[in-house]
Amino acid sequence: MADKPTVVPARYVGPHPVRISRQHGAVRSHEGKNVAGHTLRPGDIVMLPETEVRGHTYLFDPRGQRDPEYLGAGHVVKPEHAGLSRDELVAMGYEFQEGRSDFEPYDPHAPVAAEPEQPAAAKPAKAAKPAAV
Repeated sequence: MADKPTVVPARYVGPHPVRISRQHGAVRSHEGKNVAGHTLRPGDIVMLPETEVRGHTYLFDPRGQRDPEYLGAGHVVKPEHAGLSRDELVAMGYEFQEGRSDFEPYDPHAPVAAEPEQPAAAKPAKAAKPAAV
């Protein structure tokens, strides 16, 4: 039996609303609720497999003498290769596969940039009182 994939919250950043397939089961928000109408709108947050959001990393043997090694979700580098440039890692057989471009990882604890304050609308000038005659 295959392991269930790790799911993480992800924000939909696509340009327009999309209907989502139910082929893999119910799609849930980061709060655990089913997505209403199976439609995602820009800014919606849903739970997705971590590899769909962050991508994943494999290490291939350039000489083809060893089986490929799955290193995990995201950009993963073995400790003994830490500090090498991306070009050096690729030459050693690292393959970094990107996640979906229409989602970004969502961290509910990340600080949110403050919205710029809107200047107060100018109040209309009070009408002058009519002069006494």
